[in-house]
Amino acid sequence: MNSSTTPPLGPDFINQVLLLIPRAIVNDFVLAFSFVKELIFEHILFIIISFFAIVLFAFLEYIFTGRWALLGSVFYNSLKYVILFFTALIFGAGIFASDWFDIVLAILGGFCYLIVRLILKKLNIL
Repeated sequence: MNSSTTPPLGPDFINQVLLLIPRAIVNDFVLAFSFVKELIFEHILFIIISFFAIVLFAFLEYIFTGRWALLGSVFYNSLKYVILFFTALIFGAGIFASDWFDIVLAILGGFCYLIVRLILKKLNIL
């Protein structure tokens, strides 16, 4: 009698599952981005009006209180997420699942910070 047993799902089942996980993560990003893209394109007018209302509110806060943090934050986050949205449109949402994308996010954060700083300096806020 042979005492060796084989797993019920095949000898390399675990290896197959481990190979499927990265593909599943990419598919999740693609699915989530398709929902976000559809939502944005369906409600683009509302998003534009809301964006200008938020910028107006942030600018009024700066005028009345002298605090520019909200205005800078609105510009920074808007610029960052618009760049990420267009990146996903161009290269596909699967790019967000890449191992090196955290490095790209750090570089993008620094880039957006510098651009917003230049904008605020041109507006004589900083």
